[in-house]
Amino acid sequence: MNRILAATKLDFYTLKTSVRTVAIAFVVPIILSIVEKASTFAPALVLLLATFVGSTVFQIYEKNHAEELFGTLPLRKSEMIAGRYLYALLVALIAFVFALIMAVVTTRISGAALDWFSLWASVSIGFLYYCFAVGVAYPLYIKFTFSKVYIFTMLPMYLLGVLGFTLMRTSNIMQNINSVVTFFQKNQLLLPVCGLLGGIVLLVISALIANAVFTRREQ
Repeated sequence: MNRILAATKLDFYTLKTSVRTVAIAFVVPIILSIVEKASTFAPALVLLLATFVGSTVFQIYEKNHAEELFGTLPLRKSEMIAGRYLYALLVALIAFVFALIMAVVTTRISGAALDWFSLWASVSIGFLYYCFAVGVAYPLYIKFTFSKVYIFTMLPMYLLGVLGFTLMRTSNIMQNINSVVTFFQKNQLLLPVCGLLGGIVLLVISALIANAVFTRREQ
């Protein structure tokens, strides 16, 4: 476990070299949240942009040929992959908490009313989207490298994410699913629980696939 945590820390240290990317992922939603009072799109945007932050580490390692470093470290392949997915999960959790705090603070500053149901729904769906995007992309990055498949893995998912969050923002699409919406309105805290558990399950499945891909590639 200590070696997995060490691999995760190494990924976060590596991310420090891309501070601007991280800043954009958090500053843009803050500005949007201030401009559009009580916006539930802005918190969801945090999770959407976090998918880029979560994948940046692959780009940094590839650009600096740092993946070769893992060959000199006392890490098994499975531990390296577990550390990378733990890094992805922590990025998502940080973005999840930040999105909630940002929404609460900006609405209190502006004096607008906060729709907790819409907020829980947007960040929970955003978390699921992040985990889905990571779950699809990471095995491909491991097999083909970041530069070869990034545009093919991320662009369609970004477009899907933007479309989905725009629909949430500009329409009553959620109100059309009456029974589901009614249930979660009465049990609002189940929204983040389902979102978090569902996202973690997606990451675990993807990690198992990535481990199989990595093992086969090294044979």
